[in-house]
Amino acid sequence: MLASTLRRSSARAVGHAPRTALPGRRVLCSAPKDRSVSAAMPLGVGVATGGVAGVVSALTGVGGGIILIPALAKFTALSQQAINGTSLGAVALAASVGAWNYLESGACNVPLALTTTIPAIIATKYGVRTAHRLTSKKLSLVVGSAMLLCSPLIFLKNSPYMPKWSDSQDPLDLQFFVPQLKDLEKARKSVGEGEEHASVADTAAAVSAEYMERVKTDWAGFAMVNTKYVFAGAAAGFISGLCGLGGGILITSYLTAASDMPQATIIGTSLLSVVPTAASSTVFNLRAKSIHLPTAARIGGSLAAGVYVTSKYVTQDVPEDILRGVLGTTLGAAALVMMRRAI
Repeated sequence: MLASTLRRSSARAVGHAPRTALPGRRVLCSAPKDRSVSAAMPLGVGVATGGVAGVVSALTGVGGGIILIPALAKFTALSQQAINGTSLGAVALAASVGAWNYLESGACNVPLALTTTIPAIIATKYGVRTAHRLTSKKLSLVVGSAMLLCSPLIFLKNSPYMPKWSDSQDPLDLQFFVPQLKDLEKARKSVGEGEEHASVADTAAAVSAEYMERVKTDWAGFAMVNTKYVFAGAAAGFISGLCGLGGGILITSYLTAASDMPQATIIGTSLLSVVPTAASSTVFNLRAKSIHLPTAARIGGSLAAGVYVTSKYVTQDVPEDILRGVLGTTLGAAALVMMRRAI
């Protein structure tokens, strides 16, 4: 009888316990942080952040994570893993929109993008796993320092102080699948006065046909020359999963410094390579419950709108030097952000 009385008393105590003592629910994010800041980004801030990130993404070829990650850290209470995952979820949507616009206009090196994408997808899961097991501070410092050192190379391209690396590269290099700046300039100069010069599409078709003829005669040399893009893609994928960046900033910087492709083609190629990489990271983050879907949807919509408008109506008409200036500035700012996270 005493036991039954005690059971009834404990049941009444539990029934009258305040609801605030119970743990709150979490929506697809990792360990909760301070509740004084909401897990979801405010609507106005999310739209503004996504729009700015979309414009920068379309002008540089980066996914937009370099803007989204600091904003998510400032305006939400999400953990760093959830911030990375939410950023990549939004980037995957927006990069697909921008890549389609560049692909439709012919400003994209599809074989090169695929060569970097496949190893990036494989390496992404290791970056995500590492992000959940280890602190990324040291790696953020290393990557940020490397990006900061690369920034001057972007500004100095085509200047008398910068060697023309593409002139000494193997003709089997995948960058030569599309017209280089010198090819487009040569096509314009070869047209007589009063004649209509060949379109970019015609020039691209001729250059691609010549390239494929060279590849058919030396498949082994083709594979050996382009192995560097496999390693570049793997590095981009690992960094993507670890730091929440789409990986495009590494691909864009490398192609800008080491190739003579038009900047619009570099941007389109980078965005195309970002799509499957960011999508793969998003899948792994969903399984790990490291993505806040309401916030990802909120900033993803405005991010996609910014990318679409800029890539469709702006980038193709912007001079090469201005595009490189925007990229160099963005790269330097991203490097400082990553290095600050490591301090």
